[in-house]
Amino acid sequence: SDINNFTLAGAIDVDYRTAMRVMGLISVSISLILIYLITCKTPLASRYRANCVAVQLCFLLFDVHWCFLFVPLLPLPYFAVYCTGLMCSTLKVDVHYHMIFMLLMATETFAWFFICMLQRHQALIPMNSNCHCSLVLFKYGFLMVGREI
Repeated sequence: SDINNFTLAGAIDVDYRTAMRVMGLISVSISLILIYLITCKTPLASRYRANCVAVQLCFLLFDVHWCFLFVPLLPLPYFAVYCTGLMCSTLKVDVHYHMIFMLLMATETFAWFFICMLQRHQALIPMNSNCHCSLVLFKYGFLMVGREI
Protein backbone atom coordinates (compact mmCIF):
# COMPACT_ATOMS: atom_id res chain seq x y z
CA SER A 1 0.00 0.00 0.00
CA ASP A 2 1.15 3.53 -0.77
CA ILE A 3 -0.48 4.94 2.35
CA ASN A 4 0.95 3.92 5.70
CA ASN A 5 -0.01 5.85 8.86
CA PHE A 6 -0.96 8.96 6.86
CA THR A 7 2.40 9.07 5.10
CA LEU A 8 2.66 8.76 1.34
CA ALA A 9 5.28 7.26 -0.87
CA GLY A 10 7.78 9.92 -1.94
CA ALA A 11 7.25 9.27 -5.65
CA ILE A 12 3.51 9.91 -5.40
CA ASP A 13 4.08 13.15 -3.51
CA VAL A 14 6.62 14.43 -6.06
CA ASP A 15 4.47 13.40 -9.04
CA TYR A 16 1.43 15.07 -7.52
CA ARG A 17 3.29 18.33 -6.85
CA THR A 18 4.67 18.32 -10.40
CA ALA A 19 1.21 17.74 -11.87
CA MET A 20 -0.27 20.53 -9.74
CA ARG A 21 2.47 22.94 -10.83
CA VAL A 22 1.88 22.12 -14.50
CA MET A 23 -1.88 22.56 -14.12
CA GLY A 24 -1.28 25.79 -12.21
CA LEU A 25 1.00 27.21 -14.89
CA ILE A 26 -1.53 26.38 -17.60
CA SER A 27 -4.43 27.83 -15.61
CA VAL A 28 -2.57 31.01 -14.59
CA SER A 29 -1.38 31.65 -18.14
CA ILE A 30 -4.91 31.21 -19.52
CA SER A 31 -6.28 33.53 -16.81
CA LEU A 32 -3.70 36.21 -17.61
CA ILE A 33 -4.49 35.96 -21.33
CA LEU A 34 -8.21 36.29 -20.59
CA ILE A 35 -7.65 39.30 -18.34
CA TYR A 36 -5.62 40.93 -21.11
CA LEU A 37 -8.32 40.19 -23.70
CA ILE A 38 -11.08 41.50 -21.43
CA THR A 39 -9.24 44.73 -20.66
CA CYS A 40 -8.39 45.51 -24.30
CA LYS A 41 -10.12 48.67 -25.47
CA THR A 42 -12.69 48.03 -28.16
CA PRO A 43 -15.40 50.29 -29.57
CA LEU A 44 -18.14 48.05 -28.17
CA ALA A 45 -16.62 47.64 -24.69
CA SER A 46 -18.87 48.37 -21.73
CA ARG A 47 -18.69 48.64 -17.98
CA TYR A 48 -19.59 44.96 -17.86
CA ARG A 49 -15.98 44.02 -18.55
CA ALA A 50 -14.86 45.42 -15.17
CA ASN A 51 -17.01 42.78 -13.48
CA CYS A 52 -15.63 40.13 -15.84
CA VAL A 53 -12.11 41.15 -14.81
CA ALA A 54 -13.12 40.81 -11.14
CA VAL A 55 -14.41 37.27 -11.76
CA GLN A 56 -11.26 36.36 -13.65
CA LEU A 57 -9.06 37.78 -10.87
CA CYS A 58 -10.95 35.60 -8.38
CA PHE A 59 -10.22 32.58 -10.58
CA LEU A 60 -6.57 33.62 -10.79
CA LEU A 61 -6.21 33.99 -7.00
CA PHE A 62 -7.96 30.66 -6.48
CA ASP A 63 -5.64 28.89 -8.93
CA VAL A 64 -2.45 30.42 -7.50
CA HIS A 65 -3.48 29.48 -3.99
CA TRP A 66 -4.66 25.97 -4.91
CA CYS A 67 -1.81 24.98 -7.25
CA PHE A 68 1.22 26.69 -5.68
CA LEU A 69 0.61 27.88 -2.12
CA PHE A 70 -1.73 25.21 -0.71
CA VAL A 71 -1.43 22.09 -2.95
CA PRO A 72 -3.76 19.84 -0.95
CA LEU A 73 -3.29 16.10 -1.11
CA LEU A 74 -6.21 13.95 -0.03
CA PRO A 75 -5.04 10.58 1.35
CA LEU A 76 -8.23 8.72 0.47
CA PRO A 77 -10.10 6.81 1.91
CA TYR A 78 -9.22 8.82 5.03
CA PHE A 79 -11.03 12.11 5.62
CA ALA A 80 -7.98 14.34 5.89
CA VAL A 81 -5.97 16.92 3.95
CA TYR A 82 -2.22 16.77 3.60
CA CYS A 83 -0.75 20.13 2.56
CA THR A 84 2.35 20.05 0.35
CA GLY A 85 2.40 23.64 -0.88
CA LEU A 86 4.80 26.51 -0.38
CA MET A 87 2.86 28.10 2.50
CA CYS A 88 2.69 24.81 4.41
CA SER A 89 6.26 23.69 3.87
CA THR A 90 8.11 26.98 4.41
CA LEU A 91 5.88 29.21 6.55
CA LYS A 92 4.09 26.36 8.37
CA VAL A 93 0.63 27.87 7.84
CA ASP A 94 -2.04 25.57 9.24
CA VAL A 95 -4.31 23.70 6.82
CA HIS A 96 -7.42 25.15 8.48
CA TYR A 97 -6.45 28.68 7.44
CA HIS A 98 -6.07 27.51 3.85
CA MET A 99 -9.49 25.88 3.91
CA ILE A 100 -11.08 29.06 5.28
CA PHE A 101 -9.36 31.11 2.57
CA MET A 102 -10.60 28.68 -0.09
CA LEU A 103 -14.16 29.02 1.22
CA LEU A 104 -13.90 32.82 1.13
CA MET A 105 -12.50 32.75 -2.41
CA ALA A 106 -15.28 30.44 -3.59
CA THR A 107 -17.89 32.75 -2.03
CA GLU A 108 -16.34 35.83 -3.58
CA THR A 109 -16.13 34.16 -6.99
CA PHE A 110 -19.80 33.21 -6.79
CA ALA A 111 -20.76 36.74 -5.71
CA TRP A 112 -18.95 38.39 -8.63
CA PHE A 113 -20.37 35.82 -11.05
CA PHE A 114 -23.87 36.58 -9.73
CA ILE A 115 -23.27 40.31 -10.14
CA CYS A 116 -22.14 39.74 -13.74
CA MET A 117 -25.22 37.67 -14.53
CA LEU A 118 -27.53 40.22 -12.91
CA GLN A 119 -25.95 43.07 -14.86
CA ARG A 120 -26.15 41.12 -18.13
CA HIS A 121 -29.78 40.22 -17.40
CA GLN A 122 -30.64 43.87 -16.86
CA ALA A 123 -28.90 44.90 -20.08
CA LEU A 124 -30.67 42.33 -22.27
CA ILE A 125 -34.31 42.64 -21.24
CA PRO A 126 -36.47 45.48 -22.59
CA MET A 127 -37.03 48.53 -20.41
CA ASN A 128 -40.82 48.01 -20.32
CA SER A 129 -40.54 44.39 -19.13
CA ASN A 130 -41.91 43.48 -15.71
CA CYS A 131 -38.68 41.51 -15.07
CA HIS A 132 -36.59 44.68 -15.22
CA CYS A 133 -35.22 45.76 -11.82
CA SER A 134 -35.24 49.39 -10.85
CA LEU A 135 -31.91 51.07 -10.18
CA VAL A 136 -32.64 51.12 -6.44
CA LEU A 137 -33.38 47.37 -6.40
CA PHE A 138 -30.27 46.63 -8.47
CA LYS A 139 -28.06 48.63 -6.08
CA TYR A 140 -29.70 46.92 -3.09
CA GLY A 141 -28.97 43.50 -4.62
CA PHE A 142 -25.39 44.58 -5.30
CA LEU A 143 -24.98 45.64 -1.66
CA MET A 144 -26.49 42.38 -0.37
CA VAL A 145 -24.12 40.28 -2.48
CA GLY A 146 -21.20 42.54 -1.54
CA ARG A 147 -22.08 42.12 2.12
CA GLU A 148 -21.72 38.35 1.74
CA ILE A 149 -18.16 38.84 0.48
